[in-house]
Amino acid sequence: DSLSPVIVAGGGIRLPREMRSVDIGPLCMEALGVPMRYRPGDPRLTNS
Repeated sequence: DSLSPVIVAGGGIRLPREMRSVDIGPLCMEALGVPMRYRPGDPRLTNS
């Protein structure tokens, strides 16, 4: 369930308006204090 990390992490984490499956990993890592390249809600498209 994609809501589980939110419940475990508590209310201190800033959540994107619309949660996507690609936001779950960064959300969990942020709750654990592990740095990630992307934050929840960051775009994943590159202009290359």
